[in-house]
Amino acid sequence: MADIARMSAPRLRAGQIFTGPLYSEPMRVETVRENGPETWEVGLVGTQSEQFRKVTLTRHELESLTILDAQHTFDADDRGEQPGVVHNRS
Repeated sequence: MADIARMSAPRLRAGQIFTGPLYSEPMRVETVRENGPETWEVGLVGTQSEQFRKVTLTRHELESLTILDAQHTFDADDRGEQPGVVHNRS
């Protein structure tokens, strides 16, 4: 059973933004740490209030969240160019 729970760990990662019925504003994930079977300790910051809070969420609570913004990778932009490189567009 522990292997199944570990394989279905939460989809939250640092940098993501989510909404859900437990929060009055979109929240940005700062940290995620397994805290026992089916529970995770999550460090969150409100995107409007900038207030930090550390909460314990269950699998059921995690499933109620809607991810709005996954962490950006900055590998390349939509034209396949590397960021920070100046390209001649004339």
